[in-house]
Amino acid sequence: MTKHKIHCPFSSAQMQQFVSVAINAAKQAGEYIAAYPREQLKVEHKSQDLSLSAQVVTEVDRHCERMILNTLKPISQLHQLATLAEENTEGFDLEQHPRFHCEAFWAIDPLDGTLPFIEGSDGYAISIALVNKAGQALLGLCYLPFSDTLYHSYFNPDSQQYTSFKQQLTFKQKKPSKLKDIDSTLLNFYCDRSSLKLPYFEQLKQQLEQLAKRLGYSKLQVLSSAGAVVNACSVISEPDALYLKLAKRTQGGGSIWDFAASASIAQGCDVWVSDSNGHALELNNPSSFMNLKGILFASNSSLAKQVLALELNQQFSDV
Repeated sequence: MTKHKIHCPFSSAQMQQFVSVAINAAKQAGEYIAAYPREQLKVEHKSQDLSLSAQVVTEVDRHCERMILNTLKPISQLHQLATLAEENTEGFDLEQHPRFHCEAFWAIDPLDGTLPFIEGSDGYAISIALVNKAGQALLGLCYLPFSDTLYHSYFNPDSQQYTSFKQQLTFKQKKPSKLKDIDSTLLNFYCDRSSLKLPYFEQLKQQLEQLAKRLGYSKLQVLSSAGAVVNACSVISEPDALYLKLAKRTQGGGSIWDFAASASIAQGCDVWVSDSNGHALELNNPSSFMNLKGILFASNSSLAKQVLALELNQQFSDV
């Protein structure tokens, strides 16, 4: 993954102010989510063309989005920031979105993992990111209400580096695993629930199992119960894990608001993040969907390069 120069139109002090406001917004929404009686949820459905997880929406999603937008509104107006939020884009022509004409925009998912939330399980999170016009994440915040875990990151224009935090404690830089030293450990493969239904999934799994064996892992463990944000945060937190979505023609594959925040956090703690071909994520594309390029998070660059060497898109993608 080639690193590109980050364009940040804001000062370090302004970036820290953005972080503070975003944390406040996420915590307010998180408190509401944590206290909501899930047995009283009323579930609505959006487009039938998307996966089940992308179809479902609740009053909690909509109320949390309003809370977040209201908290961000003053600073957004002050700095003329656009907003791309999951629930306020229905029926909107995203190719004409004001984010293409602003220096930066908020990318917000008020409740990623709505399906696990409805089912009463973990795997849901709040995601808030600030993305520049070039599609680079400048700031990321992921809040997991079920565990009261807060991840956040911001790009510091003074140091030209990302700084990432977890539960207000600075991440310890993770050193890439020495593959020859790995012994009797699991390689965790995070994927979306919908991935299990892909016609090539078993073949993909077999290839990753073979890779895990070659690298000295005892087993490949498939984990598919959580939403995109929790999957990405799990890879960020673990020494031996990956989250993969291959490219496909049909719309889906998650959206900008699913990956912008975790991409920023990953860059601040030496976790690999790229599209499924190893290129930088394009976080300001016209459709907002990530299906044409896919997604790869890996605990370190050594593991990511081994996965990319399999050329899985060439074998299974229809793009």
